[in-house]
Amino acid sequence: QIFRTRHMRHKCRMCSAYPAQYVTKNDFHSGMSPCYFCEKCYTPFHYDNGGSKLLDHDVFPYANVNLM
Repeated sequence: QIFRTRHMRHKCRMCSAYPAQYVTKNDFHSGMSPCYFCEKCYTPFHYDNGGSKLLDHDVFPYANVNLM
């Protein structure tokens, strides 16, 4: 019998429903650094209707280090 570790993936901090796609740092809006966002929450939370970034922050694609 083979036992494998369960791979944990961060969920979005805003909706807690979807897996994280982005990680932000130095993000005033989120209230924490780093903060994890799904695809659906990241854009409306950080950009206005015209597509301009609301506040300066660093964003990176989420890479699950447990799978590497």
